[in-house]
Amino acid sequence: MTQLAQRRIRHSHPRAQHDVELEAQTLDAKIAAVDERLYSGLVKSPKELADLQNRSGLAQAPRTALDDTLLEAMLTLEDAEQATHNAQADLAKLQAEWQATQAT
Repeated sequence: MTQLAQRRIRHSHPRAQHDVELEAQTLDAKIAAVDERLYSGLVKSPKELADLQNRSGLAQAPRTALDDTLLEAMLTLEDAEQATHNAQADLAKLQAEWQATQAT
């Protein structure tokens, strides 16, 4: 893997992970607002309570999808970091061998 490719992986995945985290926080805030109203005891109408429950439930599916995406981004980033570490170790080994060869 070239250094440019490694840099792209290293820089794109944290940004993507951060974007997903921000989206999840926004969705969490919306869910919390709906749940707060739902469980506050202020809403007395059964129809409005059902609507709030429905809205809360509908927001949970995208939140679960975001969690899956975030986990995938974290795993991809971890793999990329490991590949970078391995490539750097291989490079250091090859440089040491080359220097030993040049010395002789």
